[in-house]
Amino acid sequence: GQRFLRPAGYDDHLTIRTTLTEVGGVRVRFDYEILRADELLTTGHTILASCNSKGRPQRMPPELRSLLGPVRRKVRPASDVQGANS
Repeated sequence: GQRFLRPAGYDDHLTIRTTLTEVGGVRVRFDYEILRADELLTTGHTILASCNSKGRPQRMPPELRSLLGPVRRKVRPASDVQGANS
């Protein structure tokens, strides 16, 4: 999901913050924030799943899970980010 809060212009310098917020047996979740200076423009997330060659969900290989490591930081849901409800 994604939540647009403010527009960005063509020549704006933007910062994209990506945080790994969930690592499960099959799924991982990345949360995003897009900022212009200190102004939050957009929040969103992506959920990815590990699949076999037939497209069916399967547990991630142990070597991939070890590369992702443990989730160390919990990020507030987009609806809790300051300004997301304005």
